[in-house]
Amino acid sequence: MSKLNNKNWSKDDYKWKSLHEKLEKAMKNNDNFQIAYIYAEMVKFKRERNIDASLIFSNYIKFHKIALSEILKSYIDSEVVDNVEIINNPGCCEECAQAHGIYNLKEILEKQPLPIQSCSNVWCKCDYIAVLKALDK
Repeated sequence: MSKLNNKNWSKDDYKWKSLHEKLEKAMKNNDNFQIAYIYAEMVKFKRERNIDASLIFSNYIKFHKIALSEILKSYIDSEVVDNVEIINNPGCCEECAQAHGIYNLKEILEKQPLPIQSCSNVWCKCDYIAVLKALDK
């Protein structure tokens, strides 16, 4: 696919090109959340066509971890968060359901369990939410 527009391209070719263009833009903007999301869309695209997506999936995991790490670090910087809760979204798999709970923020930052790599969904639907420190009265 060396030409920018090729009349022989399929709809899938144009969709893949669009994903690459979005990925390039997100990378230029250093938007790790968007990069992870686009990689997830690429994984979905490949898997729907029974094409191996293992390399793309590893990039999704990498950038999802980076994006979540940025959030966790912002929680530490806020000085009002001690713990985080791993929450599951509708449709989560058994692995994700088992991860649900409240964890020490610093431990989570060290281990970075999300996204759960063994998740049986196209991508892990778990997320962190901040558990605020109790206010002194």
